[in-house]
Amino acid sequence: MSVRLNARLSQIASYIRKGDSVCDVGTDHGFLPIWLKENEVSDRVIMSDVSRGSLDKAVRDAAEELDREDMPDARLGDGLDVLAPGEVDDIVIAGMGGIQIIDILSWDIAKTLTYSRFILQPRRDSALLRKWLAVNGFTLVDQTVVPENGRYSEIVCCTSDGASPADVSLADRSTVQDLFDADPDGWMELEYPEDLRDPSGQGTDRKYFLSELEKTNYIIGNIKANSDAGSDMLRLLCKRRERLEKLCGKKN
Repeated sequence: MSVRLNARLSQIASYIRKGDSVCDVGTDHGFLPIWLKENEVSDRVIMSDVSRGSLDKAVRDAAEELDREDMPDARLGDGLDVLAPGEVDDIVIAGMGGIQIIDILSWDIAKTLTYSRFILQPRRDSALLRKWLAVNGFTLVDQTVVPENGRYSEIVCCTSDGASPADVSLADRSTVQDLFDADPDGWMELEYPEDLRDPSGQGTDRKYFLSELEKTNYIIGNIKANSDAGSDMLRLLCKRRERLEKLCGKKN
């Protein structure tokens, strides 16, 4: 029986061009590499994980679906350490926090830039990840939002074309307030990009913004009830609410 991808993995797979070689970093169950091989999207697929248990499970799942000669190359290791420079075209890092993704990409930035395309799906801190990609000169291809088990997943596709290492560290959530203070409108665009696209055309982008607006209003209410109404965090949240209200209106 063929592997069926959920909406999140399907969108990630859509960014992989036929014939590209791929490494799925933190593969977990290995569903994406198996699907890429089953559907003859990629001849060369590497699945890696820092967890021996997860990687062994992915190998077993792949063995149930694929002939031996079609098996993805399974590698145990951390981040891009499992790869040689330029060994694959596309890097997939999905289901991790944005800060963890930054750590992986920045560990050896010169090596990172030897790969062509990056499909990244942060679980949180997507704005910090976008900022890191921007200051290092990565070229944005597309960014989408898809529903997944009652929540929403943002996916960023970019390339290393024209990228160059920047001497800046953003792998720390404490920098958010400084980045916001330096450029409030710019930070809001990183948090909630106007071009964040719903690939299904079913209004997922607006539903996502409405969900974020509801959460923001709830947090603002708690802060006003329990702390200093003039706090830095409250300023950021009020700006976030303004941004989300604008986006929800445009998506009507």
